[in-house]
Amino acid sequence: MKNKCLLVVGDDAASDILLIRKLNASFFQVHEAGTAWKALALIEQNEYDLIISEIQLGDMSGISLASIAQNVYHQNQPFWFISSRAMNHLKIGHIILEKNINFFPKPFDYEALLNQLSILENRGAASFE
Repeated sequence: MKNKCLLVVGDDAASDILLIRKLNASFFQVHEAGTAWKALALIEQNEYDLIISEIQLGDMSGISLASIAQNVYHQNQPFWFISSRAMNHLKIGHIILEKNINFFPKPFDYEALLNQLSILENRGAASFE
């Protein structure tokens, strides 16, 4: 999975920087967007192997971002949500079952996230082949 391109979308600069550093240290190319609209501009111009997004963004929800990416831009890469709000896990539970989406509550274990990336690669997900 090395040299794969990921997009991190979030408005929590401190945790985003830490996540990006961990991913870069694991040899991922990472782009960053502080808003959903910036993310959509990047999605329109680039192909990503995975998008990791906060659920609650200032300009739109991460769920809306995933829907636009998948339905308007026809991006079918995995979409992982991170959030510190436990209730969001219940809100998006049905979406996780229907789409190529996963959820990580914050604070999360970075090693566990990297292990999930490895599992995704080993499953042969289309975007990681």
